[in-house]
Amino acid sequence: ADLPAADLDIVTRLGLALRTKALSDELRLADVSLRSAVLTDSLTGLANRRAVEERLRALTGLARLGMGPLSLVLTDLDGFAGVNDYGGYAVGDRLLQAFAGLLHESCRGGDTVGRFDGEAFLMLLPGTRLDAAWNVAERVRRRTVAIGVVLGPDAPRLTASFGVVESRPGDDWRDLLSRAQTALVRAKRAGRNRCEVA
Repeated sequence: ADLPAADLDIVTRLGLALRTKALSDELRLADVSLRSAVLTDSLTGLANRRAVEERLRALTGLARLGMGPLSLVLTDLDGFAGVNDYGGYAVGDRLLQAFAGLLHESCRGGDTVGRFDGEAFLMLLPGTRLDAAWNVAERVRRRTVAIGVVLGPDAPRLTASFGVVESRPGDDWRDLLSRAQTALVRAKRAGRNRCEVA
């Protein structure tokens, strides 16, 4: 009942091949998981700054090649330090998560939303003109107040300001981001809780 040496060799090689494939599959899954962890904001589950900047570079390149418009919305929660002072960091984290969810559900499948820095978020809207991007930002702005209601009537009011831009011929990703930051600063200086374009 012993296997001939040739059959044993085939069985051994088959076993090694199956084990090698299993290890390869495990490494591929670990690589995907690691890449996801490196490019995802751990608090909100959105793309992190590195990932959103990579996507912005790619989309700006496509826009420069004439592959359609690209709009960008940079948003920042107004007076967020006051929210943390009022309710503590755990409450602040929950509000950041709720705002991230609002941004995510306001986008289409090909759009990208990422946490840019602290309470600042970036929405990349390929195939979207400036007026449509402004409408998205305005919709989110109006809905942001409802998120803060959970804090109670004595809490600071939660609002957000928005800088909205569309790519122009010759723009690189830094130009687009710089104009969005300029528009956001203008919104803050004009009283907050508003959308500005640049």
